[in-house]
Amino acid sequence: MDSCKHANELAHNVALNIVLIIVIIISAIAVLVEIWIIFKTTNRILLHQNTRILIIVHQLWLILHCIARIFAHTYVLVAYHKTHVDPCGYMTLLWECFMMRTPISVTLFLNAASIPTVVIERAIATYFSSRYENFGKSIAVILIVIQLTIGIGSFLFISSNFKLFDSEKVVYCSTANKENALRSAAVLGFYATIDSISALTFPVLFCINKRFHRNKIHVNLSHRYQITENISSLQTLSPIVAFHSVFLALYLGALFMYFAIDFKFSPKQFAIYLESVQLTPLYALTLPIAIVWTEKYVRKTTQENRRKAIELTGSEAANHYFTIFETAAGKNG
Repeated sequence: MDSCKHANELAHNVALNIVLIIVIIISAIAVLVEIWIIFKTTNRILLHQNTRILIIVHQLWLILHCIARIFAHTYVLVAYHKTHVDPCGYMTLLWECFMMRTPISVTLFLNAASIPTVVIERAIATYFSSRYENFGKSIAVILIVIQLTIGIGSFLFISSNFKLFDSEKVVYCSTANKENALRSAAVLGFYATIDSISALTFPVLFCINKRFHRNKIHVNLSHRYQITENISSLQTLSPIVAFHSVFLALYLGALFMYFAIDFKFSPKQFAIYLESVQLTPLYALTLPIAIVWTEKYVRKTTQENRRKAIELTGSEAANHYFTIFETAAGKNG
Protein backbone atom coordinates (compact mmCIF):
# COMPACT_ATOMS: atom_id res chain seq x y z
CA MET A 1 0.00 0.00 0.00
CA ASP A 2 2.32 2.73 -1.28
CA SER A 3 -0.44 5.37 -1.07
CA CYS A 4 -0.99 4.70 2.63
CA LYS A 5 2.75 4.90 3.21
CA HIS A 6 2.96 8.25 1.38
CA ALA A 7 -0.02 9.61 3.35
CA ASN A 8 1.61 8.59 6.62
CA GLU A 9 4.87 10.28 5.59
CA LEU A 10 3.01 13.47 4.68
CA ALA A 11 1.16 13.53 7.99
CA HIS A 12 4.46 13.44 9.86
CA ASN A 13 6.42 15.64 7.46
CA VAL A 14 7.72 18.68 9.33
CA ALA A 15 8.34 20.75 6.18
CA LEU A 16 4.74 20.43 4.95
CA ASN A 17 3.32 21.22 8.38
CA ILE A 18 5.48 24.34 8.64
CA VAL A 19 4.44 25.50 5.15
CA LEU A 20 0.74 25.05 5.98
CA ILE A 21 1.08 26.93 9.28
CA ILE A 22 2.93 29.81 7.57
CA VAL A 23 0.23 30.03 4.87
CA ILE A 24 -2.50 30.08 7.56
CA ILE A 25 -0.76 32.92 9.42
CA ILE A 26 -0.16 34.96 6.24
CA SER A 27 -3.75 34.39 5.10
CA ALA A 28 -5.22 35.45 8.45
CA ILE A 29 -3.20 38.67 8.51
CA ALA A 30 -4.02 39.32 4.84
CA VAL A 31 -7.78 39.04 5.49
CA LEU A 32 -7.62 41.68 8.23
CA VAL A 33 -5.38 44.02 6.22
CA GLU A 34 -7.47 43.72 3.03
CA ILE A 35 -10.74 44.46 4.88
CA TRP A 36 -9.13 47.47 6.56
CA ILE A 37 -7.72 48.80 3.27
CA ILE A 38 -11.06 48.40 1.46
CA PHE A 39 -12.87 50.67 3.94
CA LYS A 40 -9.99 53.06 4.60
CA THR A 41 -8.47 53.52 1.14
CA THR A 42 -9.97 51.67 -1.84
CA ASN A 43 -13.51 52.82 -1.17
CA ARG A 44 -12.33 56.46 -1.23
CA ILE A 45 -9.65 56.42 -3.92
CA LEU A 46 -10.12 59.04 -6.64
CA LEU A 47 -10.85 56.72 -9.54
CA HIS A 48 -13.92 56.16 -11.71
CA GLN A 49 -16.65 54.31 -9.78
CA ASN A 50 -16.48 51.31 -12.14
CA THR A 51 -12.72 51.00 -11.64
CA ARG A 52 -13.13 51.34 -7.89
CA ILE A 53 -15.83 48.64 -7.80
CA LEU A 54 -13.66 46.22 -9.79
CA ILE A 55 -10.64 46.78 -7.53
CA ILE A 56 -12.81 46.14 -4.45
CA VAL A 57 -14.16 42.93 -6.04
CA HIS A 58 -10.55 41.90 -6.77
CA GLN A 59 -9.77 42.35 -3.08
CA LEU A 60 -12.95 40.47 -2.12
CA TRP A 61 -11.81 37.41 -4.10
CA LEU A 62 -8.47 37.60 -2.28
CA ILE A 63 -10.21 37.73 1.11
CA LEU A 64 -12.40 34.73 0.27
CA HIS A 65 -9.37 32.85 -1.08
CA CYS A 66 -7.41 33.43 2.12
CA ILE A 67 -10.38 32.34 4.26
CA ALA A 68 -10.68 29.18 2.13
CA ARG A 69 -6.99 28.43 2.65
CA ILE A 70 -7.26 28.95 6.41
CA PHE A 71 -10.14 26.46 6.53
CA ALA A 72 -8.53 23.86 4.23
CA HIS A 73 -5.08 23.92 5.80
CA THR A 74 -6.48 23.88 9.34
CA TYR A 75 -8.62 20.87 8.37
CA VAL A 76 -5.52 19.08 7.05
CA LEU A 77 -3.42 19.88 10.13
CA VAL A 78 -6.16 18.66 12.47
CA ALA A 79 -6.49 15.44 10.44
CA TYR A 80 -2.72 14.93 10.53
CA HIS A 81 -2.64 15.58 14.27
CA LYS A 82 -4.86 12.56 14.91
CA THR A 83 -3.07 9.29 15.57
CA HIS A 84 -3.96 6.38 13.30
CA VAL A 85 -2.68 2.84 13.79
CA ASP A 86 -3.48 2.16 10.14
CA PRO A 87 -1.45 4.51 7.86
CA CYS A 88 -4.40 4.55 5.43
CA GLY A 89 -6.29 6.60 8.02
CA TYR A 90 -4.28 9.65 6.94
CA MET A 91 -5.67 9.46 3.41
CA THR A 92 -8.51 11.77 2.38
CA LEU A 93 -11.91 10.98 0.89
CA LEU A 94 -12.84 12.68 -2.39
CA TRP A 95 -15.79 14.57 -0.88
CA GLU A 96 -13.39 16.02 1.70
CA CYS A 97 -11.07 17.12 -1.09
CA PHE A 98 -13.98 18.75 -2.91
CA MET A 99 -15.02 20.58 0.26
CA MET A 100 -11.48 21.85 0.90
CA ARG A 101 -10.15 22.63 -2.57
CA THR A 102 -13.23 23.96 -4.41
CA PRO A 103 -13.34 27.34 -2.59
CA ILE A 104 -9.56 27.70 -3.03
CA SER A 105 -9.61 26.93 -6.76
CA VAL A 106 -12.72 28.98 -7.62
CA THR A 107 -11.50 32.10 -5.79
CA LEU A 108 -8.04 31.67 -7.33
CA PHE A 109 -9.54 31.68 -10.83
CA LEU A 110 -11.86 34.58 -9.99
CA ASN A 111 -8.93 36.59 -8.69
CA ALA A 112 -6.88 35.81 -11.81
CA ALA A 113 -9.78 36.92 -14.03
CA SER A 114 -10.48 40.14 -12.12
CA ILE A 115 -7.47 42.26 -13.13
CA PRO A 116 -8.00 41.69 -16.89
CA THR A 117 -11.55 43.02 -16.45
CA VAL A 118 -10.09 46.21 -14.94
CA VAL A 119 -8.04 46.60 -18.13
CA ILE A 120 -11.15 45.94 -20.23
CA GLU A 121 -13.02 48.61 -18.26
CA ARG A 122 -10.25 51.14 -18.96
CA ALA A 123 -10.27 50.15 -22.65
CA ILE A 124 -14.03 50.77 -22.80
CA ALA A 125 -13.54 54.11 -21.04
CA THR A 126 -10.95 55.03 -23.68
CA TYR A 127 -13.03 53.97 -26.69
CA PHE A 128 -16.22 55.64 -25.42
CA SER A 129 -14.47 58.56 -23.74
CA SER A 130 -16.97 61.11 -25.09
CA ARG A 131 -19.95 59.47 -23.33
CA TYR A 132 -18.50 57.02 -20.81
CA GLU A 133 -19.80 59.02 -17.84
CA ASN A 134 -23.35 58.22 -18.96
CA PHE A 135 -22.81 54.46 -18.67
CA GLY A 136 -23.06 54.40 -14.88
CA LYS A 137 -22.22 51.20 -12.97
CA SER A 138 -23.54 48.86 -15.66
CA ILE A 139 -20.05 48.23 -17.08
CA ALA A 140 -18.73 47.09 -13.68
CA VAL A 141 -21.72 44.75 -13.18
CA ILE A 142 -21.28 43.17 -16.63
CA LEU A 143 -17.55 42.67 -16.07
CA ILE A 144 -18.16 41.04 -12.67
CA VAL A 145 -20.58 38.61 -14.34
CA ILE A 146 -17.84 37.86 -16.89
CA GLN A 147 -15.40 37.20 -14.03
CA LEU A 148 -17.82 34.74 -12.46
CA THR A 149 -18.41 33.00 -15.78
CA ILE A 150 -14.70 32.60 -16.54
CA GLY A 151 -13.70 31.64 -12.99
CA ILE A 152 -16.44 29.08 -12.36
CA GLY A 153 -16.20 27.81 -15.93
CA SER A 154 -12.47 27.19 -15.51
CA PHE A 155 -13.05 25.18 -12.35
CA LEU A 156 -15.81 23.08 -13.95
CA PHE A 157 -13.59 22.44 -16.98
CA ILE A 158 -10.76 21.08 -14.81
CA SER A 159 -12.92 19.10 -12.38
CA SER A 160 -15.54 17.79 -14.82
CA ASN A 161 -14.44 14.17 -14.24
CA PHE A 162 -14.32 14.50 -10.45
CA LYS A 163 -16.08 11.57 -8.72
CA LEU A 164 -17.50 13.29 -5.66
CA PHE A 165 -19.13 10.32 -3.94
CA ASP A 166 -16.54 7.71 -4.84
CA SER A 167 -15.16 5.72 -1.91
CA GLU A 168 -11.62 6.13 -3.23
CA LYS A 169 -9.11 7.97 -1.06
CA VAL A 170 -6.16 10.16 -2.11
CA VAL A 171 -2.81 10.95 -0.51
CA TYR A 172 -3.18 14.74 -0.79
CA CYS A 173 -5.98 16.90 -2.16
CA SER A 174 -5.42 18.99 -5.27
CA THR A 175 -7.88 20.25 -7.88
CA ALA A 176 -5.19 19.93 -10.53
CA ASN A 177 -3.59 16.50 -10.63
CA LYS A 178 -2.12 13.93 -13.03
CA GLU A 179 -5.58 12.78 -14.13
CA ASN A 180 -6.46 16.24 -15.49
CA ALA A 181 -2.91 17.44 -16.21
CA LEU A 182 -3.67 18.47 -19.81
CA ARG A 183 -6.77 20.45 -18.83
CA SER A 184 -4.92 22.05 -15.93
CA ALA A 185 -2.05 23.11 -18.18
CA ALA A 186 -4.56 24.55 -20.70
CA VAL A 187 -6.38 26.59 -18.03
CA LEU A 188 -3.14 27.84 -16.46
CA GLY A 189 -1.83 28.77 -19.89
CA PHE A 190 -5.08 30.63 -20.61
CA TYR A 191 -4.80 32.75 -17.46
CA ALA A 192 -1.11 33.42 -18.07
CA THR A 193 -1.98 34.60 -21.60
CA ILE A 194 -4.82 36.96 -20.64
CA ASP A 195 -2.73 38.37 -17.79
CA SER A 196 0.20 39.04 -20.14
CA ILE A 197 -2.11 40.69 -22.67
CA SER A 198 -3.58 42.85 -19.88
CA ALA A 199 -0.14 43.96 -18.70
CA LEU A 200 0.88 44.89 -22.26
CA THR A 201 -2.43 46.63 -23.01
CA PHE A 202 -2.08 49.16 -20.19
CA PRO A 203 0.82 51.17 -21.71
CA VAL A 204 -0.93 51.07 -25.11
CA LEU A 205 -4.09 52.58 -23.58
CA PHE A 206 -1.96 55.21 -21.87
CA CYS A 207 -0.35 56.25 -25.18
CA ILE A 208 -3.74 56.39 -26.90
CA ASN A 209 -5.19 58.65 -24.22
CA LYS A 210 -2.12 60.90 -24.25
CA ARG A 211 -2.55 61.34 -28.01
CA PHE A 212 -6.26 62.06 -27.52
CA HIS A 213 -5.30 64.65 -24.93
CA ARG A 214 -2.95 66.41 -27.37
CA ASN A 215 -5.12 66.23 -30.47
CA LYS A 216 -8.61 66.78 -29.07
CA ILE A 217 -8.23 70.16 -27.40
CA HIS A 218 -11.34 71.37 -29.24
CA VAL A 219 -13.70 68.84 -27.63
CA ASN A 220 -16.20 69.77 -24.90
CA LEU A 221 -15.21 69.98 -21.25
CA SER A 222 -16.85 66.66 -20.28
CA HIS A 223 -15.01 64.74 -23.00
CA ARG A 224 -11.69 66.38 -22.15
CA TYR A 225 -12.19 65.61 -18.46
CA GLN A 226 -12.81 61.93 -19.27
CA ILE A 227 -9.59 61.74 -21.29
CA THR A 228 -7.65 63.32 -18.43
CA GLU A 229 -9.32 60.94 -15.97
CA ASN A 230 -8.35 57.99 -18.18
CA ILE A 231 -4.70 59.06 -18.17
CA SER A 232 -4.69 59.51 -14.40
CA SER A 233 -6.39 56.14 -13.83
CA LEU A 234 -3.97 54.29 -16.10
CA GLN A 235 -0.98 55.88 -14.37
CA THR A 236 -2.22 55.02 -10.91
CA LEU A 237 -3.43 51.49 -11.72
CA SER A 238 -0.19 50.47 -13.44
CA PRO A 239 1.58 49.48 -10.17
CA ILE A 240 -1.35 47.27 -9.14
CA VAL A 241 -1.52 45.55 -12.54
CA ALA A 242 2.27 45.04 -12.59
CA PHE A 243 2.22 43.76 -9.00
CA HIS A 244 -0.50 41.24 -9.84
CA SER A 245 1.23 40.13 -13.04
CA VAL A 246 4.52 39.36 -11.26
CA PHE A 247 2.91 37.25 -8.52
CA LEU A 248 0.55 35.46 -10.91
CA ALA A 249 3.34 34.76 -13.42
CA LEU A 250 5.50 33.14 -10.74
CA TYR A 251 2.67 30.97 -9.43
CA LEU A 252 1.11 29.99 -12.75
CA GLY A 253 4.56 29.44 -14.24
CA ALA A 254 5.52 27.04 -11.44
CA LEU A 255 2.28 25.06 -11.76
CA PHE A 256 2.31 25.12 -15.56
CA MET A 257 5.85 23.70 -15.63
CA TYR A 258 4.81 20.87 -13.32
CA PHE A 259 1.92 19.78 -15.55
CA ALA A 260 3.54 20.59 -18.90
CA ILE A 261 6.97 19.10 -18.19
CA ASP A 262 5.63 16.32 -15.95
CA PHE A 263 8.07 16.49 -13.06
CA LYS A 264 8.57 13.08 -11.49
CA PHE A 265 7.55 14.17 -7.99
CA SER A 266 6.54 11.77 -5.26
CA PRO A 267 3.19 12.56 -3.55
CA LYS A 268 5.11 14.09 -0.65
CA GLN A 269 7.21 16.29 -2.95
CA PHE A 270 4.13 17.35 -4.93
CA ALA A 271 2.22 18.41 -1.79
CA ILE A 272 5.13 20.51 -0.52
CA TYR A 273 5.72 21.99 -4.01
CA LEU A 274 2.02 22.79 -4.48
CA GLU A 275 1.69 24.71 -1.22
CA SER A 276 5.12 26.37 -1.43
CA VAL A 277 4.58 27.98 -4.85
CA GLN A 278 1.11 29.27 -3.91
CA LEU A 279 1.75 33.02 -3.68
CA THR A 280 -1.83 34.33 -3.58
CA PRO A 281 -1.93 34.78 0.23
CA LEU A 282 1.40 36.63 0.07
CA TYR A 283 0.03 38.77 -2.78
CA ALA A 284 -3.08 39.50 -0.70
CA LEU A 285 -0.86 40.60 2.18
CA THR A 286 1.32 42.91 0.08
CA LEU A 287 -1.30 44.32 -2.35
CA PRO A 288 -2.44 46.95 0.19
CA ILE A 289 1.02 48.52 -0.08
CA ALA A 290 0.46 49.11 -3.81
CA ILE A 291 -3.07 50.43 -3.16
CA VAL A 292 -1.92 52.86 -0.46
CA TRP A 293 0.93 54.05 -2.69
CA THR A 294 -1.55 54.48 -5.55
CA GLU A 295 -3.97 56.47 -3.38
CA LYS A 296 -1.19 58.80 -2.24
CA TYR A 297 -0.03 59.27 -5.83
CA VAL A 298 -3.57 60.12 -6.97
CA ARG A 299 -4.00 62.62 -4.15
CA LYS A 300 -0.63 64.23 -4.85
CA THR A 301 -1.31 64.46 -8.61
CA THR A 302 -4.75 65.98 -8.01
CA GLN A 303 -3.33 68.60 -5.66
CA GLU A 304 -0.56 69.41 -8.14
CA ASN A 305 -3.07 69.88 -10.98
CA ARG A 306 -5.18 72.18 -8.81
CA ARG A 307 -2.11 74.22 -7.90
CA LYS A 308 -1.15 74.62 -11.57
CA ALA A 309 -4.69 75.68 -12.44
CA ILE A 310 -4.70 78.31 -9.68
CA GLU A 311 -1.28 79.62 -10.76
CA LEU A 312 -2.38 80.03 -14.39
CA THR A 313 -1.99 83.76 -15.16
CA GLY A 314 -4.41 85.84 -17.15
CA SER A 315 -2.23 85.93 -20.28
CA GLU A 316 -1.59 82.17 -20.10
CA ALA A 317 -5.32 81.52 -19.79
CA ALA A 318 -5.99 83.79 -22.76
CA ASN A 319 -3.32 82.09 -24.87
CA HIS A 320 -4.79 78.71 -23.98
CA TYR A 321 -8.27 79.91 -24.94
CA PHE A 322 -7.17 81.32 -28.32
CA THR A 323 -5.14 78.18 -29.06
CA ILE A 324 -8.30 76.15 -28.66
CA PHE A 325 -10.30 78.71 -30.68
CA GLU A 326 -7.80 78.78 -33.56
CA THR A 327 -7.57 75.00 -33.67
CA ALA A 328 -11.34 74.67 -33.83
CA ALA A 329 -11.56 77.41 -36.49
CA GLY A 330 -8.86 75.71 -38.58
CA LYS A 331 -10.78 72.45 -38.52
CA ASN A 332 -14.03 74.21 -39.51
CA GLY A 333 -12.26 76.14 -42.29
